Amino acid sequence: FFFTIGEKLFMRQPVMLCDEITTGLDSTTAQNIVQYICQSTKTMLTTPVLSLLQPSPEIVKLFDEILVLCEGRIIFQGPESDVLEYFESIGYIAQASVPIAEFLVNMATPSRSHYKNGSSAPATARDLAEAWMDSEYSLAKRKQTQEALNIRSVQAAENIYYLKKTPEFVRSWFSDMFVVLNRQFLLLWTEKLRWLLLLGNLMITVLITGALFYDLPLSGESITDTTWFAARVAAGFFAVIVFALNSFIS
Repeated sequence: FFFTIGEKLFMRQPVMLCDEITTGLDSTTAQNIVQYICQSTKTMLTTPVLSLLQPSPEIVKLFDEILVLCEGRIIFQGPESDVLEYFESIGYIAQASVPIAEFLVNMATPSRSHYKNGSSAPATARDLAEAWMDSEYSLAKRKQTQEALNIRSVQAAENIYYLKKTPEFVRSWFSDMFVVLNRQFLLLWTEKLRWLLLLGNLMITVLITGALFYDLPLSGESITDTTWFAARVAAGFFAVIVFALNSFIS
């Protein structure tokens, strides 16, 4: 799985989208993957967007921004430090024993009624989305986004490599080939015993085949005698059949 993530990061795109990459993984592996993505993208100046189902509290703490969707509507966007304060301002209070990750997941489901404090709190997904759009948190976030899209911000970021004019392929053909071959060699080296056994089998097959067709005549007894040529064709055909069957069995 890490090789797949590495291949995506290898492309060096400004944005990387990951959809439910931790589904089916244990909590430790999922945290290691997300932590690896966060560290790599910060080093390579890219932005990862991760869609996760029921993330652990440790994973949530790794995010710079959290975006919560409820029935396709945005009901929160911001850092983890603003979660409890914002939802408390609209009438939802999380108990101290409830992790923020669990609280956010429940806010996107009907289970949010357990945290409701007062009848004036928005109840439906539409009401939650409207409450978010009317909040000062949303206003600050939209202002921040507008500033990021400002021409001066783009000009200030011209030193980032993916905004510069680059060829179609950032890396050369030789460099890409070297990385791919090196990765393939590492994969083969992990099964070196298997390949050594196959090499031994190949050498035995070569010796047996060579012994069967050893000392073939170099020419025929007459001009019309083509047995020497037929013998060489038979030797080649025999070798092809042996190796084909061997590959089929493997």
